Amino acid sequence: MSLVINSKIEHQHIDSLPCACKTFCKDKTSIDDFATQVLLRRGLVIRQPEANEVDMAAFLVDRSFSHRYLPFRFEPKNKMEELIRNKGTMETDEYIFKLFIMRHQSQKDSNPAAALLLKIPKKPVKEYDHTLDIDFLGVRNDFQKKYLSTLLLSYAVKVAESHNLPSLRLWSSSEGLYPYIRFGFASKQVTIEDWKKYSEPERIKILESNGIYKLLLLRFNRPDVKGAMREQLFRALIEHPQNNNIS
Repeated sequence: MSLVINSKIEHQHIDSLPCACKTFCKDKTSIDDFATQVLLRRGLVIRQPEANEVDMAAFLVDRSFSHRYLPFRFEPKNKMEELIRNKGTMETDEYIFKLFIMRHQSQKDSNPAAALLLKIPKKPVKEYDHTLDIDFLGVRNDFQKKYLSTLLLSYAVKVAESHNLPSLRLWSSSEGLYPYIRFGFASKQVTIEDWKKYSEPERIKILESNGIYKLLLLRFNRPDVKGAMREQLFRALIEHPQNNNIS
């Protein structure tokens, strides 16, 4: 999606915009509206790549960017190039793959600050398939700790809503657990009732015992999860200083 702000929005004072944190969890914010607020408040553009940006494929599958979790198991660079040549969208018989990149408007280099690869089921038959999979979420090292992953997770929620899917699913290494848990993700192997009883350190301990990679699920329609998402989105959009250089 190439984001273009019309003149009416462009001249609207940022504080007069509907608070994304309040409307986000009430299904009142569309994908495009959310992307517009991210641009106006943080100077970040979320869009799908253009076909002529294929050179960024090597960067997207680099281990320093993807935290040792590659988006494709076999031939990741070739498959990423194919995906970009198709403007970030590819289809199989069962799934639609969509790649989104994030760039700050002040960036001088051509590589994205962060990227998100989603796998959307076409016709989910089993309950296990009735979810949106985050196959890859990466933030480059010089853009860490700026809530970019929070904004991309929020964007993924909006994509899931547009496809009538009730949850997000992803695999995480131990280093990524804290931001996911704070956003509202829970262990797929623990019941909702039991999960709510545990403190954050207890949740982390449970997940760290589940092997190298942990399967997490975000049931974003639950009231407690909406509260967690709203709090993290407030940190990403409102508390984080708005400026022209992402610092």
